[in-house]
Amino acid sequence: MKKLLDFRYWSLKWKVFFIFVVLQSLMIAAIGAMFFYQSNQILQQQVIDTTQRDINVLRNNLENVFQELEEVSEYIIFNEDFNHFLTLSVEETERSEIYRLTRNLQSYVIFRLHNKSYFHSMMLRGSNGLTIETGDPLEGDENKWVDRAKDLEGGILWTDPYDMEIGWPPEDVKILSLFRIINDTNNIGTPIGDVRIRLDERKLYEFITGGTSEDERPTFLLRKNGMVMAHDEEERSGEVYQDENLIELLVNATQDTFRYEYEGEEHYVTYEEIDNFYLVSMVSEEFILGELSGILRAMRMIAAGAVLAGILVMIGFYKAILYPILELTRETKRVEKGDFRAGVKVRSHDELGELSRRFNKMVSRVSTLIDTKYKLEIQKKEAELKALQSQINPHFLYNTLDMIRWSARLEQAPQTGKSIEDLSRIFRTNLSSGKLWIPLEEEIKNVHSYLELQQRRMGDRLSFYIVKEHGTARAPVMKLIIQPLVENCIQHGFNTLHSPNKIYIRAYQAADFLHIDVIDNGKGIHVKEINTMLESEDSPPKGFAMKNIHDRLRNAYGNGYGLKAIKHSRQGAFIRIILPAETGTALFKN
Repeated sequence: MKKLLDFRYWSLKWKVFFIFVVLQSLMIAAIGAMFFYQSNQILQQQVIDTTQRDINVLRNNLENVFQELEEVSEYIIFNEDFNHFLTLSVEETERSEIYRLTRNLQSYVIFRLHNKSYFHSMMLRGSNGLTIETGDPLEGDENKWVDRAKDLEGGILWTDPYDMEIGWPPEDVKILSLFRIINDTNNIGTPIGDVRIRLDERKLYEFITGGTSEDERPTFLLRKNGMVMAHDEEERSGEVYQDENLIELLVNATQDTFRYEYEGEEHYVTYEEIDNFYLVSMVSEEFILGELSGILRAMRMIAAGAVLAGILVMIGFYKAILYPILELTRETKRVEKGDFRAGVKVRSHDELGELSRRFNKMVSRVSTLIDTKYKLEIQKKEAELKALQSQINPHFLYNTLDMIRWSARLEQAPQTGKSIEDLSRIFRTNLSSGKLWIPLEEEIKNVHSYLELQQRRMGDRLSFYIVKEHGTARAPVMKLIIQPLVENCIQHGFNTLHSPNKIYIRAYQAADFLHIDVIDNGKGIHVKEINTMLESEDSPPKGFAMKNIHDRLRNAYGNGYGLKAIKHSRQGAFIRIILPAETGTALFKN
C-alpha cells in the first residue's frame, strides 16, 4: 500500500495520466472560476445598475404623487371658494348657493384627481356641517387619523395603510390617505374643517412600480419606523416589516446599495430616501446566478471540448513517445531474465528510434558474448565448485562414522537407530542428486541432525540453539556451508572437559544480504589471523574447511560474499556467512 501511494513507484503511463488529469483539471477549474467570477461581477453590476435606474424612476413617480396631492390640499386651504364653503352659515345661506358651491368644488376635485388610477375618493368636511365627497363611498373608522391630523395643526399627515369597507355586500379595501386640518386663512389658529384624500393602496403600488416589481426583485415602500406602506404582497401592507435588521441597515447605510441576508438568502438592496419613507428594491443572489445559467452552459461545453482535446493530445503522446518507452522497458525485462530474443521495433528516426536501434544492437552483442565466453566460464565455475565440495565429503563421513561407533557402545538400539536416521538425513543432503543449491531450511535441518548426533555423543556437555528469521526459510543457499563450521566448533573450539559447550546459530536478512551467524563459547579464535587466511590465495596449513567454504561462496557470488570472523565481547568464536538475498533467489530458481 505504501508503494501504491508513493509517486516514485508509479509506472510511467500512470504518472503521465495523473499529471495530465491534474493539470487539465486545474487549468479548467482556474479558467472556469476566473471566467465565472468576472461574469458574475459584470452581471451583478448590470443588475444593480438596472435596479438603481428603475428605483430612480419609481422615486420620481412617488414624488409626483405626493407633490400633486399636497398641491391639491394646499389649493383647498388657500382657495377663497373652499374657504367660503367651509365658513358660511348654513342657516343664513340659500340652498341654491350651497348647491352651486358644492358642484363647483366637486368639479375641481374631479378635474384634478379622478383621472389618476390610484385615486379612490376625497372627503372635505367643514366645521359648519357641510361635506363634499367624491369617488366611491367608504365605511369605516378614521377618527384616529383625524385626531393625529389635529395634533399637526394644519400639517400634512400621510396615514399608514388601513382597511375600509366599500359597496354591498361590503368588501374590504386597503386605503392610504392624506389627512390635513384646514385653518381659517383670516384666523390661522381656528380650524374650519379637514380634507381627506384617499388612495387605493394596490393601484398606488402598481402606478409607482409600473409593473416592474417581480418575485426575484421585490420593491416596496417603508416608513422609517418600519411600517410597510405598499408592497407587492398586499397582506404585508399596513404591517411592521418583519426583519428589524433591514431597518437598521437602511438607517445606517452610507451607500445606495448594500448586501442583506433575508430568509437564509443573500440579497442586494438598493434604496432611495424620500422624506419619512424608504423606497426599497431587493435583488436575490439566486436570481443573478440564474441569469448566469447560459454562461454556465457555455463553460461546460468549453470544458468538455478542452477535455476531448486533452484526450486526443494524450493519445498522440502515448503513441509517439510513451508506448515506445514502455515497449523498451518490457523488452529490457526479458533480457534481465535471460531471454536474448528480445527486440524493439524501430518506428521513427528521432531519439527514441535511435535508442531502440542501439538497444537491439546491444542485445545482439550480449547474446553473442554469452554464447561464447560466459557460458564457458560458468561451466568452469561449476566444475570448480563440485571439485571443492567433493573434498569435504570423505572428511565429514569419517568423523561421523567414528561418532556412531562410540554411540553404539554406550547406548541401546533405540538411540543407535535415531543416530542412523540422522546420518541418513546428512547423507541425503550431502549427495542431493548433485544439486549445488538447497533451501535454507534444508541446510538448517542437516545441521540440526548433525548436532543431535554430536549431542548423543557428548551428552549434557553440548547444547545448541538454532533460530531463523521469518521469511528466510525458502532462501536458496549453497549446501554444506554451515555444518563444517559447527564441526570446527566441536573438534577445535571446545575443551572436552569444559561444560557446558554451547553453539548458537541464527539466520536473518540484513538489507540486501542474508547473514548466517555461527557462534560458540569455546576457546575462541584470532579474528585478524582468520580473516587474513580467508582472503589469502595460498592453501592454509589449518582452517581448511573454512577456506573451502569461503572459496566456494566467492566463486558463486563474487567479492564481498563468503565468511568473515567477527570480534565480539564474549568468549568463543563468531563466524558470519554473508550471502546475497536476491541474487541467491535467482540462482535457486535457475
